[in-house]
This record gives sequence, C-alpha cells and structure tokens, in this order.
Amino acid sequence: MKFVVNLAHFRQQTATGDFIDFAIFDAKTESGNESDNLALLNNLTQSAIQMKKLKIDQAALVFKKNDELRFYGSTDLINYISRAGIPKWTHTLELEDPNVN
Repeated sequence: MKFVVNLAHFRQQTATGDFIDFAIFDAKTESGNESDNLALLNNLTQSAIQMKKLKIDQAALVFKKNDELRFYGSTDLINYISRAGIPKWTHTLELEDPNVN
C-alpha cells in the first residue's frame, strides 16, 4: 500500500545573501517519540532528495496532535514557520512505508 506525503519545498535568502533550502513534510509517527520522529524526518528528507532531486538544508515535520498544530525538526525552520505559517504544498512523495500517516 502506498502512502502519499505532502511536501513544501522553498528557498529563503539569509541576512548574509546566501540561500537556504527548506522542506516541510505533512507526516507524523504513530508513537510521537523523539527517535521515531527523527527517523521519519531523515527518511522523508532522503526520499525527497532522491525522488524529487531537491536540495534540502533544513527540514521539519508538521502534524496535528489533539487538534493542535505541532512541529518537529530544525529549530530555525520551526521558528520561521511558527511566525510565517506553513507554505503551500509543492510536491508529494509516494512511499511504501506503513509508519507514515
């Protein structure tokens, strides 16, 4: 069974003029624990790099828990999307992993 994960990929210019590429994934783990979240984030990041040929410097998961929006991932990225909001989904990933939901 395939699972589809929404992905927002965007690029922001830094104060020094460089660019950082970000990825935000609409996915969560069943357990919600640190090690499972980290494994899922790493898996999705690697899948996006390989399948979509994206450059990703920082990444985060975004999901709802108890009707509250939650984030997991790069602190700078989480701080940014907490203020600016979640950008529109730009890609989807089709995965075989049953732990993605």
